[in-house]
Parts: sequence; C-alpha cells; structure tokens
Amino acid sequence: MKNHNPSGKSLQFAETRQRVLAGFLFAVIAALIWLAYSGRYDAEVNRLAGWLRGHYDALVR
Repeated sequence: MKNHNPSGKSLQFAETRQRVLAGFLFAVIAALIWLAYSGRYDAEVNRLAGWLRGHYDALVR
C-alpha cells in the first residue's frame, strides 16, 4: 500500500538545520534527565541562578 500525498510532489524531509536543532534539544533534555537522576540537578540550578543574579546585579549597577 502506498502513502497518499495529495500535493502530487515527492515527500519532503527535514532540512539539516532542523535536524541539528532536534539533536541539540535531545541533548539538552538528556542532560537534564541525567542531572535529575544523579541528584545534582538542584546544585546545578542554584549555580546557574547565582550566575544569573551576579550578571543582573552587574547590569543594574
């Protein structure tokens, strides 16, 4: 059985840019899952929050 394609054109697949973005998002989600599984998630989030707070304070001054 053949897939129905109403446009009559050949099927279009993802461009390289879309594949790279999907791979990047997969890596970010995998890293978050690993951090949560290893128990280091809270420490990493606190470190990121401190970094953001420091840059915000420097920007406001």
